[in-house]
Amino acid sequence: MLTKNNILTVSLILALLLSLFMGLQDLAQLSACGTASCDKVHASSFGSMFGLPLGLCAAPGLLMVLFFHLKKKNMVTCALAAMLGAELYLTFVQLYFIRGICLLCLSFLGLLFLSFTLAVDKSMLPKAALIACLFFFSFHFFFFFPDFQPRCTLAQIPGDTRVEVFGSPSCLHCKEAITQLTAICSDYGADLVLRPVPLSCLLYTSPSPRDRTRSRMPSSA
Repeated sequence: MLTKNNILTVSLILALLLSLFMGLQDLAQLSACGTASCDKVHASSFGSMFGLPLGLCAAPGLLMVLFFHLKKKNMVTCALAAMLGAELYLTFVQLYFIRGICLLCLSFLGLLFLSFTLAVDKSMLPKAALIACLFFFSFHFFFFFPDFQPRCTLAQIPGDTRVEVFGSPSCLHCKEAITQLTAICSDYGADLVLRPVPLSCLLYTSPSPRDRTRSRMPSSA
């Protein structure tokens, strides 16, 4: 018989597995859900923290929440509220800054929301809402430090040298160029910022047959 605690356990385990899957896919530079919109999200500078994919950053937090739940600790609601606030901010980033959406990220948000709904007590709801809001704005301050004003840029990474690349994550030529630039920037201690753009590839173009024909035509002058 399924009880509330059993459903919460299953929900937390699924969220943990999903976060590990997305993190390992990003680490291997593979597409998480196989869509251009998803690739744009995961290839953006919002897709990692401290050099690690966000999925791998979330996994220890979920392990801690699962431990608290199995040990029947009172920290489950607060920990889930913090993770929910952070994930809500990342979803906001996808829609407002990146202008793309990852279906796996939405599924992860749904599992977090379900877990939070199952774990929260009415008496804890105001405190949990405050924690979620604090983590929502804390994540914004982290990504846009030292400015707190929202800006229509994909990242502001502190550093003496920064190389910004505008490219399409779904384009194989862009991916190859970004891989090479990442290695070069790493050698020189520079920060590489990928700014995904929903455009066709600008790195590889070839003249059309019509252009070739025109180039061979003699001048009328």
